[in-house]
Amino acid sequence: MDLSTDPAVPDRATAPQFSDSAPGPTSPDILCAGLDLVFACPVNSHPHGAETMFANAGNRFWPTAHEAGLIPRRYSADTINRLPEIGMGVLFLPGVHRDGTGGKSKVSAQDITQFNDKLLRFRPRACAFVGKRSASIWLQRSPTRLRYGRQTHRRDGIGCEIFVLPPTMASARRYWNSEPWHQLASWIVNTRPWRF
Repeated sequence: MDLSTDPAVPDRATAPQFSDSAPGPTSPDILCAGLDLVFACPVNSHPHGAETMFANAGNRFWPTAHEAGLIPRRYSADTINRLPEIGMGVLFLPGVHRDGTGGKSKVSAQDITQFNDKLLRFRPRACAFVGKRSASIWLQRSPTRLRYGRQTHRRDGIGCEIFVLPPTMASARRYWNSEPWHQLASWIVNTRPWRF
């Protein structure tokens, strides 16, 4: 479905689009029932799955999550699968890629459905998109209309809180701001006793 022709989609002139045949690798999610927080990431940034996610030494993910109070210690590539022990998981949005004709990101409608099905099945309290690209596709809004932090705009039927966080990789330093990470940690701690 092409969002640019769908009158129900906000910001349709600049919104990312669905593609009925968006190629892309798949990555194993780290999910289970009862999670407090799921980090949502574009799959093409982590083609080998969560085991290599944020493993680069220049990536701020682990130090920022620790500094904000989201994790009790800095996890690493070989311990990321233990995140569910502290109520966290990772969910990949497959198919995020550039279409080559105007720089717009596309995913398949089936990928969005599968992503939504996982959120509905596992029902985390919050879903935090790391970066605006995948968040803009899922929320069907232009990245320029998105602000980092807790979102008031969300998709119908998805019961969890939605946050958009600045990306943590070294190549995205110009967007860096740790405040949305602290906002997320404060929301989690203040809405339910935290696990550590």
